[in-house]
Amino acid sequence: MVAENPYLSDNTYMENYETFTKELNEVFDEKIRWYETEELPRVLEEYRRLHAHVGNVYTTLLKKSTISADPYKLEKKVSEIKPISDKPFADSERNIVIGTRLSDYESMLDFICNYLTFSVSNIKADRIKQLIAFNNGFMWNSVIATSDSPNTKGLSDCLIPIRQGTDALATSLLNDSLNNAAKSVEIINSILKEFGDFQREVYKVEVRREVLAHPSFLVDKVFDSKESMLAQIKKVFHVVATKKPFYNELIEEIIDETIGDKAKEKQQNLISKLIVKKSNKEKQEKQIDTRAILMDAVRSLGGIVPQLEQIISKFQENSELIENKKNTFWDKLIEIIQKAFNLDKKPKIYKVIIVDKITQAKQYEHINFDEFILSLQKRCKYYLSFTTRKTPGYEKIEAMADDKIVEFIAKNLSECQKLLVTLSALDDYFKETVTPLSRSKIKGIKMEISSLKNTIIKTNQRKAEYSSLIEEQRQMQKLGLA
Repeated sequence: MVAENPYLSDNTYMENYETFTKELNEVFDEKIRWYETEELPRVLEEYRRLHAHVGNVYTTLLKKSTISADPYKLEKKVSEIKPISDKPFADSERNIVIGTRLSDYESMLDFICNYLTFSVSNIKADRIKQLIAFNNGFMWNSVIATSDSPNTKGLSDCLIPIRQGTDALATSLLNDSLNNAAKSVEIINSILKEFGDFQREVYKVEVRREVLAHPSFLVDKVFDSKESMLAQIKKVFHVVATKKPFYNELIEEIIDETIGDKAKEKQQNLISKLIVKKSNKEKQEKQIDTRAILMDAVRSLGGIVPQLEQIISKFQENSELIENKKNTFWDKLIEIIQKAFNLDKKPKIYKVIIVDKITQAKQYEHINFDEFILSLQKRCKYYLSFTTRKTPGYEKIEAMADDKIVEFIAKNLSECQKLLVTLSALDDYFKETVTPLSRSKIKGIKMEISSLKNTIIKTNQRKAEYSSLIEEQRQMQKLGLA
């Protein structure tokens, strides 16, 4: 029955769906940028603080001989995040066990701070659970002898001789380090918990972009019923999202947010949930900093990276599909000979149609596909190098004069605009070149193109905002006003 859908009483359901999808993508991309440029770098910074505080505790306890050094520390290699052991131990083993576990904790922090990439794509739900489980290996906010955690109780017992001694400096250092460690862990766990909830929405948006936006997904048919939409999602999902797990609970949320009884209310709640909010106090205290606005425009360029990475993945699969269809017996034989004699492969050249937006004139362009993909990968790597504060790439740009930074932004925006045209042309090429039977396997980039455009627009708006403020300042100076 279709009566349950509030949109089916008139002909506006498709318009409502498209409006919601557009708004969802905008706030979602903004949230991604916020996590990439603000929250996740903040988590890394807190981990570095935690590393320093734990190092102080470990070093002080070693000097006071209340723990024993781990003799195998240098032989242990950390390659993945996992919690340290918190198994019970005998009191006679306390100094050795706590010394080893504190050493393992410190080594894991070193790995997290220096080798773990803090990005939305890398810190998924399973890794968030691993990080939180590791963080709680010692209960830094309650290091007491009655703790239920063997590690925390053991650490507390190791502190007693120092606290009862005469070295006030060591006691003060330990107390400060423990308090600061507790604060850092509290901040990290709080952000990671919220980020874990956000990763649910990341999955849902990815499904919307990969499945619901796919050419073979019949959008106008899914509004008949929840069952019909679920069947459509399953049909397309298992073709285009083969590497992604099918989470029934989250798929049901997508359906409820699209055609459920309270779809519109849930859509509004979701948009509100994803909007990056700032407190009134922050807004009042924050003064206009033109330099900050300019550098924000620079960092926002990095917002195109997630979309470009998606496009690269989709284009590579599309190319592989087309090349496999084109390969004849002789093509395969030539490939074997090339491998045998270490000869260069014949480049994949795709002839695409480029349309001039102003004149609508069409011209053909030959694209060396592998070189094009390599250039996209280099651009992603380049943009990532300056999207986070305090990185060498960011500091290099920040050291430039304002007018040079404006030129840098304008140059990259121009390149991105040209890139959009080429991406769209290549997308059309794949859709038109593939055989009708394989057309459903081609992965479109409509949603990614839309997100790229939004990022370019927002970056340009920040640049324009900077220029407007600078001009305003000049006019004020001419008038003799501060």
